[in-house]
Amino acid sequence: MCVSIKLQLFSLVLSYHGCATLEWVDLPQKAEAPPPPSVTEFWAEQIESTDANEDGGRLYIFRNPATGRKMDAVGLCSDAGPETRERGGNVEIKIIQTTARKLSTFSVSCKKPPPTG
Repeated sequence: MCVSIKLQLFSLVLSYHGCATLEWVDLPQKAEAPPPPSVTEFWAEQIESTDANEDGGRLYIFRNPATGRKMDAVGLCSDAGPETRERGGNVEIKIIQTTARKLSTFSVSCKKPPPTG
C-alpha cells in the first residue's frame, strides 16, 4: 500500500510519498501468572487506634517488631474486636501481613464471634 500526501500552505509545499506492507506476525501468547501473595501473622505492640467509622472499621497504629517502626493496620472487627494479648505490661494485637511482590499490606486479626443459636 502506497500513500502520497501533499500539503500546501501559501507558498510552502510539503509532500510525502511512502509505501508500507501489512502482514500478521506470530507472537508468543504465553502469559505467566504472578506468584501468589505470602501471608504471615505476628504479634505487635498496639500504640493507638482510631474511633470506629460508620462501617465499624478502625485504624490501628502498631510497632512492627521486625523493623521497630510505627505502622498502621486496618481492622473491621465489629463487636468481637481484634485479637489481643497482654505482654510485659503492653497490649499486643495480632497483625496479618500480606506481601505481593514488593508491596506489603497490614490488617488486624479479629476475634471469632460467639456462636449463636
